[in-house]
Amino acid sequence: MQTLQGNKTAKKLTLLCWQSTIYWVWQERNKRLHNNQYRSQDAVIKLITRQITDRISGYRFDSPIISSRYMQLWLSTAS
Repeated sequence: MQTLQGNKTAKKLTLLCWQSTIYWVWQERNKRLHNNQYRSQDAVIKLITRQITDRISGYRFDSPIISSRYMQLWLSTAS
């Protein structure tokens, strides 16, 4: 992460994606190990995508300009 090239917005969005991915993969791991419950890969990806979108939307109240930059970058890279 320290050597990630690019502007500040791209770095912050990459960090947000990384954190969200780790969180939901770990949650899925725990559900499988401890509760014997399974989600499909698509379901986990939807959870990650939703969390990132919600976090970006949450920035809107404090800084609408930065939130807009994050959302534009996210929507241009997300499939």
